[in-house]
Amino acid sequence: MAQFFKVAKAKKQTRVLKDVRVESLDHHLLGVAKSERNTYFIPQVLPGESIDIDLVSKKHAKLRRINSASELRIEPLCPHYQDCGGCDSQHLTTEDQLRLKAQASELLIKRFSRYQDLPQSSLISSQPWHYRRVTRLSTWFEQHWVLGFRQANSKKICEFESCLVLRPALQAIIPMLRELIREWPKSLGLGHIELIEGDQGVSAKIRTRKAFDEKQNQRLLVFAQQHLVTLSIEDDENQINLLEGRNQYSLLSGKQLQFEAGHFVQVNAQCNQDLVQHAVSALQLKPNDRVLDLFCGLGNFSLDIASHVEQVLAVEGNQKMVQQLQRNAQLNGLDNIDVQSANLQDKQVVQGLFKGGYNKLLLDPARAGAQSIVEILSLAKFAKVRPQIVVYVSCDPATLSRDAALLNQIGYQFESLCFVDMFPQTQHLESVAVFRLL
Repeated sequence: MAQFFKVAKAKKQTRVLKDVRVESLDHHLLGVAKSERNTYFIPQVLPGESIDIDLVSKKHAKLRRINSASELRIEPLCPHYQDCGGCDSQHLTTEDQLRLKAQASELLIKRFSRYQDLPQSSLISSQPWHYRRVTRLSTWFEQHWVLGFRQANSKKICEFESCLVLRPALQAIIPMLRELIREWPKSLGLGHIELIEGDQGVSAKIRTRKAFDEKQNQRLLVFAQQHLVTLSIEDDENQINLLEGRNQYSLLSGKQLQFEAGHFVQVNAQCNQDLVQHAVSALQLKPNDRVLDLFCGLGNFSLDIASHVEQVLAVEGNQKMVQQLQRNAQLNGLDNIDVQSANLQDKQVVQGLFKGGYNKLLLDPARAGAQSIVEILSLAKFAKVRPQIVVYVSCDPATLSRDAALLNQIGYQFESLCFVDMFPQTQHLESVAVFRLL
């Protein structure tokens, strides 16, 4: 067979910048540095450090070498820190992480919310390690199935021996899961495995592109019963089949909140208790209040709120979670929660919600924020039915800032701001902003 010569493509050479000074951190804890009239964002660096960087795009770079380290820098506890994509802030103490994340987020909110003076912010901290009761593990086939976390910006898997942020119950089940899947055929097309710790043990959801045969199902069932695991299988069409068990967790108020595989569950149990308590307290609830809880999920806030008020309308886009919240309300003997499934990005739908005469509003949106909600509130025809208090729980200070600017325009005072460290050892930070109508 004839051999054809092909010119090998030249590898693109990485451009290196030396002795770059880190000026500050943004709200993602990325270092901000300027060189040759360009601004670069670099992970795992600190203000004041002199560094060498590899450019990966017009605005992003990665650390090559630290020439002069900050006094704040510490040695990460996890031996997998440089490879694993799970944590990105272990080069700081937990206290410094929270302080720096809060400072950067507060600057962003002040700049873009258009409030001249922000209230003095407060902080809710978390235990720094072994807090994570929810995790998603990736799989990959390399002669056998491997299980772990994705490496940062890579498809490769870090098959860790231990993880310092996982709850002990999750950590304990991972080696057994590795042994379970190791010799399964590649043809099963395993996806991720999701683990959740509830009050009654661990729940595992295995995603696969091909159905298990009877022998494999039986082996899974034995595994679940031996290790007291609630086990579900999710197929390629997102259908979830519960093989064994059921799970739930408790709220600080004593309410029971059941969940199923695929439902969103707050990662940090202790911090979530503090978050719910703070947000519900901020609503200043009275027995005759009518409260609108939008993006309500499984009822993380609704179940507690309903114990103090006349009526709660809880609205969520995920139909399965709406059905579960209805069961949770019944489980807790609450008959004053009206649960609806609705697309909260649809402004016609949102307009209908505000015609119900609700005097308190709780918002807990995803990262995209609640723009459609505050835009409807800003309409002149809704001026007389605007809620007296708005409690906004945010996982992105950028979208919180955008939505706060509109609340500012229609007469809401920025009453309080609290930062919640739901995810220690990472860049993420939750915020609870409280607005009162003047």
